[in-house]
Amino acid sequence: LVPKIINHAELSEVVNFGENSINMSVYYIHSNQDIQRVSVLDTSGVTTTNFQNLKTSDQLGFDISTFIQPSKWCRANGSFSVYHNSIDGSNVMPTFVANYFAYNAKVNFNFLLPKKFYFQVDGNYQSSTYAPFVHNKPQYYADLSVKKDLDHRRFTASMRLSDIFYTQRRITEFSGVNFLVNSSSYRRSRILLFSLTYRPFVKRKKQEDNKLEEEESESDTNTPEE
Repeated sequence: LVPKIINHAELSEVVNFGENSINMSVYYIHSNQDIQRVSVLDTSGVTTTNFQNLKTSDQLGFDISTFIQPSKWCRANGSFSVYHNSIDGSNVMPTFVANYFAYNAKVNFNFLLPKKFYFQVDGNYQSSTYAPFVHNKPQYYADLSVKKDLDHRRFTASMRLSDIFYTQRRITEFSGVNFLVNSSSYRRSRILLFSLTYRPFVKRKKQEDNKLEEEESESDTNTPEE
């Protein structure tokens, strides 16, 4: 193997409006001697897998991320990326190439609830991705957490549930000359975690305490009732 050489160019812009912001960027990545895992099935039925340098790979993409605070008790941020990948491994074999579009998205919502409770929800999605002879199926999952600060933030009690719908799994299809392999892997990703954090040296200014109390008071008033 020889070292992979990367050329990366990016153009970005940040737009702020009040407490909100949008960050947009366009990028292009060109790689020489890209390193990929290559599997070959010989005539005796034995598959050999090793890493080899490919000719080139190119990626052209667009990213957008945003932070929005529609009210003092609700904050949201998210990101979306779409990109095109082109992999040329014709130096290994003529059919060792891939061209595809893919995208991914992430969202995060934070809510300030009455009685100094914080509630957070995260969502993630990744579309299908490809490499020569490899197809990674889409993945998606969501997490949630609840947190409460105590004694002027010296203590924090929290609960987190990861992969709420138990959908975080990896499904991959490998194909090549005279073979097809389907692989599925499942993690124990749905985990309920409780924690208590203590900060013995936290010193908070009185004006910060007053500001937090005002926000929590407004949250108690503005939070919609069912």
